[in-house]
Amino acid sequence: MAANGQAASAGSRRRKTHNKSRNGCTQCKKRHYKCDELYPICSHCKRLGSDCSLSGSASPADSEVIERQLNIDDLRLLHDWQLGSDTKFSDHNAEESFRQQRGREIELGFQHPYVLHIILAIAALHLTSVNPSESKWYALAISHHGAAIRLARPHIAAASSAHSEAVFNFSCFNSLFAFAEPALRPTNSDPSTPRDYIGDLIDSFRMSRGIRAIIAKDRSLLAEKGAINNPAWSYEHLDIGSNIHQRFPQISTLQALVDEHLEDPPRRAAIKKDIHELFVAKGTLEDTPPDHSSASLIQRWAIGSDKAFLELCDERHPIALVVIAHYAALVNKRANIWFFRRWPELLLQEIGDALRGSRWEQYIEGPRREVQAAGEDSPMGNGEKV
Repeated sequence: MAANGQAASAGSRRRKTHNKSRNGCTQCKKRHYKCDELYPICSHCKRLGSDCSLSGSASPADSEVIERQLNIDDLRLLHDWQLGSDTKFSDHNAEESFRQQRGREIELGFQHPYVLHIILAIAALHLTSVNPSESKWYALAISHHGAAIRLARPHIAAASSAHSEAVFNFSCFNSLFAFAEPALRPTNSDPSTPRDYIGDLIDSFRMSRGIRAIIAKDRSLLAEKGAINNPAWSYEHLDIGSNIHQRFPQISTLQALVDEHLEDPPRRAAIKKDIHELFVAKGTLEDTPPDHSSASLIQRWAIGSDKAFLELCDERHPIALVVIAHYAALVNKRANIWFFRRWPELLLQEIGDALRGSRWEQYIEGPRREVQAAGEDSPMGNGEKV
């Protein structure tokens, strides 16, 4: 009887009910572990040093951000990114390749929400350039950019192979955002806080140079996924180096100024090399059509510039300002692209104010005349390229 009573008592005890989760990582499911689903790597995988499938997916918090923010305006931004061939560097003669590239970028955005947010931020800046009177696009650009930064920060700090392609794309797009945004920022009506376009440009240069470290770290993986095989990264200069000094005598003039005014030999050599590369890029852009992928050389010059040049820019050294004036003329070679269009005028105005009345002013007259003449001769005027 006692045995039967014990059996009945045991049988009457019921297992405590619980909710089953089917969202654990693949590795924990195989080991029959209870996964704590910590992003981007669960505790078990972290302890065992294993790759965690959670690192390749969006966390619930990430998904919540996307679901909360996407609305009809955001869908229009996504549509603009998918169709707008002037939203990023591209060879317009390769439309099928372009569509495939955009499709891959959006796919990455759905997998990694910080990529989607930075895409929407750039698309919003594009619509700002098209419709400057519609302030909502600029506000959306800032909102999506902020969300992208918040979501990307932990993955940049603790990079993993699962996020390498996404982090690379985010870094490229974030660099483009840093370049494009200042020229489209609403004018500040407070005269006590004047704009500093030169400082904004230098900040974008510094951000662009960070892409080199990402490529160096994951070059083979990025190449395998095709991330660095698009025209913006694989384009090669035309062979114009042999007569570059004859074609652009300004190189010798600028390099002579460097020798005269900079004392440190390594610094002189670095700045002179950057000047040479600037005019190689300029010659290449002159020899290729306006819709060619060589436009990427404008940003690639900033990525390849030496840190000595950025230090010179931070000092607002006259030599740096003169070089930036020539960079403005380089940018003007692709003023048909929306994110380049306003920079030449803004930079030359600010540089002219800084050098006015000094002996250095004569060295920016060439870029000034070049940009002014191009504006007068352009059949586009102030119209938008579609």
